[in-house]
Amino acid sequence: MDGNKDLLAGDGAGQIWIFLNTGTDSLPFLNAGQRLKVAGTVLHGTFHSKKDASHIEAKDHSRIHYADWDGDGLNDLLIGYDTNIAFLKNTGTPAEPLFITFDTIKLPTGSKLFMPGPIIYDWNNDGLQDLIVGNIMGIYWFKNIGSNTSPQLAPSEIVIPKPTANQVQYGQARFQILDWNRDGIHDILLGNVIYGRSMQPSGNLMLYLGK
Repeated sequence: MDGNKDLLAGDGAGQIWIFLNTGTDSLPFLNAGQRLKVAGTVLHGTFHSKKDASHIEAKDHSRIHYADWDGDGLNDLLIGYDTNIAFLKNTGTPAEPLFITFDTIKLPTGSKLFMPGPIIYDWNNDGLQDLIVGNIMGIYWFKNIGSNTSPQLAPSEIVIPKPTANQVQYGQARFQILDWNRDGIHDILLGNVIYGRSMQPSGNLMLYLGK
């Protein structure tokens, strides 16, 4: 840990790239990317064929979130793949993260996700870390009804539904939870790809103010 912010990025092949900042936060300089390893094996997805995956649950199109999921004080790695969310527990240190196991987040029965992007966040301000997921059908909140050290998720509730009328949300929901207008209420800044009648993609950046 050198105090500089680095860059983690997922790609279409299900890989995770680590770009270390050898500059400063105000003037970053990123070195050549290194692919993340799990138990010494480079993590990669299926490339549309299960036999090519490094791990049985690894898929394509990785969307990542680096935060403490199990309450041990170490940031873990959550990865949204095509239809599931992987959990890579950090068994190293803050300075030298180490990932040995590859598990998946246990979602409530009947949960259906496609191209999910997970974020760990205390949505209802009860002191427990919840799971907020952006996916093709909108943004969902899975309330943590367990504890921070042993999360258990309730069935999801819709935070932002998919667009209606002539628009179809095509996934790629990337979002940030913040207090945009400083009123003490959660807001969401959402970037997405939406297809209309012409089926031509258009980039969108939308702000949803909490009430």
